[in-house]
Amino acid sequence: MRTLRNKVAVITGAGSGIGKALALELARQGCRLALNDIRQDSLQEAAEQIRKTGKTATIHEADIADRDQVTKFSNEVVNAHGRVDILVNNAGISMSRCGLPEISLDQWDAIFKVNFWGALHCIRAFFLALAQRDEAHIVNVSSINSLVPTSHRGAYCASKFAVRGLTETLIQETIGTHIRVTSVMPGLVATNIVLHASGWRDPVAQRDSYLFQQQASPTKPEKAAKKIVVGIRRNKKRILIGPDAWLLDTLYRLFPTLTLSLIHRIATHGEMNLIARLKQARQKELALQA
Repeated sequence: MRTLRNKVAVITGAGSGIGKALALELARQGCRLALNDIRQDSLQEAAEQIRKTGKTATIHEADIADRDQVTKFSNEVVNAHGRVDILVNNAGISMSRCGLPEISLDQWDAIFKVNFWGALHCIRAFFLALAQRDEAHIVNVSSINSLVPTSHRGAYCASKFAVRGLTETLIQETIGTHIRVTSVMPGLVATNIVLHASGWRDPVAQRDSYLFQQQASPTKPEKAAKKIVVGIRRNKKRILIGPDAWLLDTLYRLFPTLTLSLIHRIATHGEMNLIARLKQARQKELALQA
């Protein structure tokens, strides 16, 4: 994309994490923003930060898992901005640690509705507006788990594999058009995705998993956002975010079986070790209070 100045960018899941960081970065590059999330308070906060920079930001509270809401959302954006130049399908949900036999069908349905169907609904709803531009860009944020799966996250991994398949098909189908498509695969990023994950029944375990993610993540949302913006400018088809994503992608290509075993050990023992340390810290705190 030759320039980002005055482009209209639509971002789903823009209330926090990578989505919010990307909205702020695109605003700094001169874009006008249409922000989507299901949490209105987070959306309002993100929009206010953007408006303080002097850029335009509209908010659109819609559940992308609902096709009718997405249709309404797309109409609102076109009416408000007159066009769409960039679509970033960033919204997604994760899940608690759970083996495949224990994942309920309702949980499978909930995760695929947001992660896969949400992206597809938005592509279909905004495609005509994008196709009318001299240059346009679609960015689909999946995960390193769309390349390398992790045990006990089956529904999440499967949904992200589906998003990558959708994206790579779209890349082929838009060859020769003015639309460019990018597949983004982040490794661990210090976001709040665990706090909004599906299936958690134990709030303490969820908090411990969140703390593990925060400590283990080598990448901040702001850095991820900058890499995505560079990818849009350079019309990159594939973006790996974080040293862990690059390492896992390389290892999996060279040693697939060994890499899966290594990931299982790190994911299981690393998280369990941190949880054990957190429990010890809580016990010491309670002992001091007593």
